[in-house]
Amino acid sequence: MFLKLTGSVCVLVACVGFVREILRTGNLHRKMLESLIEMTELLAAEIRYERLPIQDALLQVQKKVRPEISIVLLHIVEQMKKGSGTEFVTIWEQAFREAQKDLFLKSEDEVCRIGKHLGFLDQTQQEQHLKGCAKRLQRMQEQVQKELEEKKRIYRYLGMAAGIFVILVLV
Repeated sequence: MFLKLTGSVCVLVACVGFVREILRTGNLHRKMLESLIEMTELLAAEIRYERLPIQDALLQVQKKVRPEISIVLLHIVEQMKKGSGTEFVTIWEQAFREAQKDLFLKSEDEVCRIGKHLGFLDQTQQEQHLKGCAKRLQRMQEQVQKELEEKKRIYRYLGMAAGIFVILVLV
């Protein structure tokens, strides 16, 4: 009897832990989108006020963003320094696709679009492009937040129900 009770508690705890992990991942995704928005704003400021080339602007921005994004930006700069002849947009896309799991990104398309027009348009167009990307990322963040709020309660109830169901099947 004691083993059944212990097993039941373990199953319930595991189900609740699983639900908490799902919600934690969603929150990290939202926070990462927030950091990417900050990155685009910082990059626009570096281009506008400091009038830095894209490589130097990325080096300045990487000092001010989350470590996960900083690593990606450093990787981009390293690839640019190699001078392999690869287009900037390709380097940008590859770097963010490789770091997709570390950045908790579900759809990296918008992040990849950020690098689409950087480095070869004039200053004003680059700023406008970055502002547009920041707005789209903001909409994505709001959508993720809305989905999290809608699903939070459902996930908790389903986690508890799944745990109770497994307990009933096993006992």
